[in-house]
Amino acid sequence: MQNTNRNLDLSSLAAMCATTLTYGKLYSMLSLRPVFIVSLCLFMIGSIICAVARTSAVFIVGRAAAGLGGAGIVNGANV
Repeated sequence: MQNTNRNLDLSSLAAMCATTLTYGKLYSMLSLRPVFIVSLCLFMIGSIICAVARTSAVFIVGRAAAGLGGAGIVNGANV
Protein backbone atom coordinates (compact mmCIF):
# COMPACT_ATOMS: atom_id res chain seq x y z
CA MET A 1 0.00 0.00 0.00
CA GLN A 2 2.82 2.39 0.79
CA ASN A 3 4.38 1.98 -2.65
CA THR A 4 1.08 2.83 -4.37
CA ASN A 5 0.68 6.03 -2.36
CA ARG A 6 4.20 7.04 -3.26
CA ASN A 7 3.52 6.41 -6.96
CA LEU A 8 0.42 8.60 -6.78
CA ASP A 9 2.44 11.51 -5.44
CA LEU A 10 5.33 11.01 -7.84
CA SER A 11 3.20 10.76 -10.98
CA SER A 12 1.68 14.21 -10.54
CA LEU A 13 4.90 15.83 -9.39
CA ALA A 14 6.98 14.28 -12.17
CA ALA A 15 4.52 15.44 -14.82
CA MET A 16 4.51 18.97 -13.41
CA CYS A 17 8.29 19.17 -13.23
CA ALA A 18 8.78 17.73 -16.70
CA THR A 19 6.49 20.24 -18.40
CA THR A 20 7.11 23.44 -16.45
CA LEU A 21 9.78 24.71 -18.84
CA THR A 22 7.73 23.71 -21.88
CA TYR A 23 4.76 25.71 -20.66
CA GLY A 24 7.01 28.68 -19.96
CA LYS A 25 8.18 28.61 -23.57
CA LEU A 26 4.60 28.18 -24.84
CA TYR A 27 3.44 31.19 -22.82
CA SER A 28 6.22 33.32 -24.29
CA MET A 29 5.54 32.21 -27.88
CA LEU A 30 1.72 32.00 -27.97
CA SER A 31 -1.17 33.98 -26.61
CA LEU A 32 -1.73 33.46 -22.90
CA ARG A 33 -5.44 32.70 -22.95
CA PRO A 34 -5.49 29.63 -25.26
CA VAL A 35 -2.53 28.02 -23.52
CA PHE A 36 -4.15 28.58 -20.12
CA ILE A 37 -7.48 27.15 -21.32
CA VAL A 38 -5.77 24.04 -22.76
CA SER A 39 -3.93 23.60 -19.45
CA LEU A 40 -7.18 23.92 -17.54
CA CYS A 41 -8.84 21.35 -19.81
CA LEU A 42 -5.95 18.90 -19.30
CA PHE A 43 -6.25 19.33 -15.57
CA MET A 44 -10.01 18.75 -15.66
CA ILE A 45 -9.65 15.66 -17.88
CA GLY A 46 -7.06 14.25 -15.48
CA SER A 47 -9.37 14.94 -12.54
CA ILE A 48 -12.26 13.20 -14.29
CA ILE A 49 -10.04 10.19 -15.00
CA CYS A 50 -9.17 10.06 -11.31
CA ALA A 51 -12.82 10.29 -10.34
CA VAL A 52 -13.90 7.33 -12.47
CA ALA A 53 -10.78 5.19 -11.97
CA ARG A 54 -11.45 1.64 -10.86
CA THR A 55 -7.81 0.59 -10.55
CA SER A 56 -4.79 2.30 -9.09
CA ALA A 57 -3.01 2.24 -12.48
CA VAL A 58 -5.78 4.30 -14.07
CA PHE A 59 -5.73 6.62 -11.07
CA ILE A 60 -1.99 7.17 -11.50
CA VAL A 61 -2.51 7.99 -15.18
CA GLY A 62 -5.20 10.48 -14.18
CA ARG A 63 -2.87 12.09 -11.67
CA ALA A 64 -0.19 12.39 -14.35
CA ALA A 65 -2.66 14.05 -16.73
CA ALA A 66 -3.75 16.42 -13.98
CA GLY A 67 -0.08 17.19 -13.33
CA LEU A 68 0.42 18.12 -16.98
CA GLY A 69 -2.44 20.59 -16.77
CA GLY A 70 -1.41 21.79 -13.34
CA ALA A 71 2.00 22.86 -14.57
CA GLY A 72 0.36 25.07 -17.19
CA ILE A 73 -2.04 26.54 -14.66
CA VAL A 74 0.76 27.39 -12.24
CA ASN A 75 2.88 28.98 -14.97
CA GLY A 76 -0.10 30.87 -16.40
CA ALA A 77 -1.02 32.25 -12.99
CA ASN A 78 2.52 33.53 -12.54
CA VAL A 79 2.71 35.29 -15.91
